[in-house]
Amino acid sequence: MSHEDLLKEQRRAILKGDKDAACASARAAVEAKADLLECIEKGFGAGIREVGELWEAGEYFLPELVQGA
Repeated sequence: MSHEDLLKEQRRAILKGDKDAACASARAAVEAKADLLECIEKGFGAGIREVGELWEAGEYFLPELVQGA
């Protein structure tokens, strides 16, 4: 899996609220010796920001917002 694919998977896991996929993606990042700060900022953080935007737009509700966090 490329670094960009890893970041996309992290973002996607947050958007879907998929805890197992998020954990697997985090483990994959550690095993690949990826830049973990970048994973937080551009992978998981991007997903969290998008969840917030979807909540503000009325597309996500409070349970999705909390689960994304």
